[in-house]
Amino acid sequence: MPLLKQAWWEYSDTTFGDTGGVSTSRLEIAGVFGVPIAGFDSNRVYVSRWLTADSIDVSYLYYDSTGSGTWCVGAIAGGDTVVSPVVKIRYPVTVGEVWPYTNYLYNLTDSLFVQDSTVEQIACTGGMIYRRVPAGVFPCWEYTYTARLPAADVSGVAKLRNVILVQEGMAAATGDAQTRTVKMYYSPGVGYVQYEMYLDGVLVRKKSLINYSVVEQ
Repeated sequence: MPLLKQAWWEYSDTTFGDTGGVSTSRLEIAGVFGVPIAGFDSNRVYVSRWLTADSIDVSYLYYDSTGSGTWCVGAIAGGDTVVSPVVKIRYPVTVGEVWPYTNYLYNLTDSLFVQDSTVEQIACTGGMIYRRVPAGVFPCWEYTYTARLPAADVSGVAKLRNVILVQEGMAAATGDAQTRTVKMYYSPGVGYVQYEMYLDGVLVRKKSLINYSVVEQ
């Protein structure tokens, strides 16, 4: 992922179904984090801010390694900062590679991050797949993670937000447990081109690149 000062990406966010609709979101590199993190060059850890329609100010700390790809080092929102480095997008990569992954969700009630224990790994499931989005046609690597959502009537489930996909709630939408599959399409030199989220194999949300700038200013 091109981590450059003032780089940005804009997306259309589509929700399918009876309550579906379209909104926009923006990912922008706000600058260097500047706080020492063990094992990482602090001058190369960037604050990446997701701006969504509901203006929840959540930032992720990203780090590019030429040998292993893009790391998500942590996340910041309000007074809460979590540091838990994991490889988000492995590159270079080969189809079939799998690596451990921890997904963090933002608790809208307590304004804290919590670990999404239902996601344990990411896999590279496709290479040089061409994806057509409003910004153009891009050759992409496909990355996939799958999670098992608890039934909707599970007690004590907090109102959580997957900021990237603007997905509220950890519980399934129905009374039965569901399988959530997220596919991420990444184009070298461009960044994230598209996200798709499926529940039990049905597409429910999609994020598509509509414009971007990866020129350092």
